[in-house]
Amino acid sequence: MNLLLDGYAELAGCPLREETGRLVVHLNRLVGAFDDEYEVRLGNGHSLELADVFAGELVQRRLLALGDFLQPHPEQHAIREFLVSRLSGSYDRYVALTQSAPDFDRCFESVVLDSGGLGECLAHVIGLFNGAVPETGMVEQFASFGIVGKLADDVIDFWDDLANRRTNVMVGLVYRHPIEREKVLQAAGQRPRARLAWWQQNCPNSFGELAHLIEEHRARLNTPSLRLAADLVLVPARRGSLPLHSTPVGLRI
Repeated sequence: MNLLLDGYAELAGCPLREETGRLVVHLNRLVGAFDDEYEVRLGNGHSLELADVFAGELVQRRLLALGDFLQPHPEQHAIREFLVSRLSGSYDRYVALTQSAPDFDRCFESVVLDSGGLGECLAHVIGLFNGAVPETGMVEQFASFGIVGKLADDVIDFWDDLANRRTNVMVGLVYRHPIEREKVLQAAGQRPRARLAWWQQNCPNSFGELAHLIEEHRARLNTPSLRLAADLVLVPARRGSLPLHSTPVGLRI
């Protein structure tokens, strides 16, 4: 989280308010609770109406916590208006994409809307809180960071997402290559710990395409802090598992 904030300050050329980190943590926790409620409802076949997802108990608690934090700050109104406008403008499309077949184009569009969109939201909210609208290039870099993290996350979550038919870019890539798809389906029962060597050996085309996507978006990050942050979110995918035993406080990408 500090690296993301440092990266923003490097791009903006000015320091951030001390409370900015707390704001981003509150926003991150709200997004995480919303995502969890959405996934549960999607899996159970329950309503995905925006109001119903927001009515979830944990979502409401996180929303109130964010509101309480922002209450003494005059920027609260601009931040709220931005978040409401952003979510209402992309939510219906996101729902449609998460309910579609594991097609790569749709999966990647979902990543751009979800994780890339979260990165963009972070940049805008940080800017609004600090009294400045971020430049387009700054927003694009935060979006690319979010995309890198989600692509790495899709490698870690591959077997679970495949079994539960969740949106996953790596699944979409594998399904484009019949021979690699067959190898994956044969291995699905054992759920091997798929380190990079496993992917390179069994799914070289899919893995190569994923690596190209990751490098394309990582190359767009032009500050040391954002590049280091991107390298850190790639570590779990390189290991083939999460190196932590509890949920990190940082970005849920």
